[in-house]
Amino acid sequence: MANIQNPLDACLRPPNETRQPPPPSHPSQGGNPYSDDLRCQVLQMYFENYNLRDAPKLIPLRAAKKFPCYSTCVNWIHIFHATGDICPKRATGNHHAEREVQGTDLEQLGLYRAIFPKATIAECRAYLFNLDPTKEPYSGSQVHRAESLLGLKRKAASTTADLAFLPGNLQTRELYWTYPPPLGMRGVPISDIIDIDEAGFFLEHSDRRFGKTVSCLRCSQNGVYGKGEKINLLLAICGDDVGRMRWHEQWMDGGTTIERFYDFIDHLLDDLAQNHPGRSFVFTMDNLSSHKKTLILNALLNSGHRYVFRAPYWPVDGAVEYVFNTVQSKLRIFFNCLVTMDDLRNRINLTVGGIYSFRRYFEHVGFPVPL
Repeated sequence: MANIQNPLDACLRPPNETRQPPPPSHPSQGGNPYSDDLRCQVLQMYFENYNLRDAPKLIPLRAAKKFPCYSTCVNWIHIFHATGDICPKRATGNHHAEREVQGTDLEQLGLYRAIFPKATIAECRAYLFNLDPTKEPYSGSQVHRAESLLGLKRKAASTTADLAFLPGNLQTRELYWTYPPPLGMRGVPISDIIDIDEAGFFLEHSDRRFGKTVSCLRCSQNGVYGKGEKINLLLAICGDDVGRMRWHEQWMDGGTTIERFYDFIDHLLDDLAQNHPGRSFVFTMDNLSSHKKTLILNALLNSGHRYVFRAPYWPVDGAVEYVFNTVQSKLRIFFNCLVTMDDLRNRINLTVGGIYSFRRYFEHVGFPVPL
């Protein structure tokens, strides 16, 4: 009869004078590094074109933990070509280095990050070293700790077009935020703003780019591979929480033509006249040519509404742009369910319809929070 161990025994303290087993000493178990003689032997075998991968003589040695594995040999060879030696790294005992990025170097690091926020750790190290080549270069961990001290966080990066910083575009953006309509949006309540824009969603964009599998197999599964087909989404949102006001239209062929945009605006204005009679809204949109046609603008003015165009090349000022980002993120969550274009269309409808309020999007881009 097998002995049944009491589960409470695992929680009991071991008896006094119990000795701990010795720590592992083999390099593969976290012990001391391989000797210099063995490293030189591997390097010599590499120069002699010896088969370091699966030579019959190495199999029993590796099984007995007396010879490094093939990946370790390859790493040593790469280190030799990069640095000229294969000496083991100095043990740090998991302690931080005594020298940290401080003083003027810390200030210069913060300034460099402000100008080049997408720079890598290696580029920051090179910049600090070039300031004073007489100093020993900072390590990557030292720069990382200095960035944490400055309050810098890792974030998804974006790029603003150079044309956005032209004097005319900067002035237009300043007017957009500091002047009332028709030059800007100052003084307009969030509940009276309607933001309009278009976006295109490709079915293959919902596919995930990374996964996990064993090293000898490809990370592949059945899914969408076709290129070129997309669904265009024309979306208008309002910051009014009461009516959950949103209007959207989807199609596959062509872009946003004048006829399609006019029909969309015409249906939107009819809905406002029927469900919100007497209210005047301010429409804001980007500088797409179909948005600026006289036919469109006259339809807005004749219905008692106003319009303001955002500054060119500044999509960060559009609340609807962040709604598109929400839709894209939700599509990636349900990528296993998106097989046909109808699946994509239905998921977009569910995502747009499932957003309870758009007020937070307007507050995010800079519109004042109502008191």
